[in-house]
Amino acid sequence: MLPFRAAIFDMDGTLTQSTHIWDGVTDRYIEQLGHPLPEHYYQRIQGRTYEQAMAWLIALYGLDKTPGQMVFEQYQMIRDRYCAVPLKPGVLPFLQYLKGEGVPCAVATLADSRVAAEVLGAHGLLPYFAAVVSAVELDDKPKSDPAVFLEAAARLQTPAGDCAVFEDSLLAVETAKGAGFRTAAIADDKNAAQWDRLCTLADWALHDYRELIPAAE
Repeated sequence: MLPFRAAIFDMDGTLTQSTHIWDGVTDRYIEQLGHPLPEHYYQRIQGRTYEQAMAWLIALYGLDKTPGQMVFEQYQMIRDRYCAVPLKPGVLPFLQYLKGEGVPCAVATLADSRVAAEVLGAHGLLPYFAAVVSAVELDDKPKSDPAVFLEAAARLQTPAGDCAVFEDSLLAVETAKGAGFRTAAIADDKNAAQWDRLCTLADWALHDYRELIPAAE
């Protein structure tokens, strides 16, 4: 029997092997708009959501665009590659297992809901989720705030303590843990330096989702 009644998944780096997909995209996009990427840009936007970072660039350069428009235009630049990235090991069998066990699932992502729906749909995953919650819907709160996890739990009608949050980000695992969720850390190339800390903090640390499927299954 699973030690949780509902499951909440991040998307990039957790369901899909896509943490690298945005690398260099903003650089190219801003150059196409006729501006250089500001010096130390990535250090300056650390802790912000993608839309918050775009809002900063809009203010800096006086761009006649909305943050959401800028994010979606950059998504169009990588759309085909994004929808073709592989799933993390064992994702589909695990989602099938959860569905068979009657465990409701949701996605809690910083990505725009249109982007999330298209990427998940391209991989055939949408039928496994009762809800897809984007931080954009919640005043663009970053994952240092548990709002996106709490909203996902509310849509699943399950208390935080009965939900497991699956995440590749150390910050997100810390946030979810602090809000009373059980947590599973998902290994990714971009969290290798933090993996020991994630293993200590999370309830489970997984390289393959099938590690949580009982052998008898």
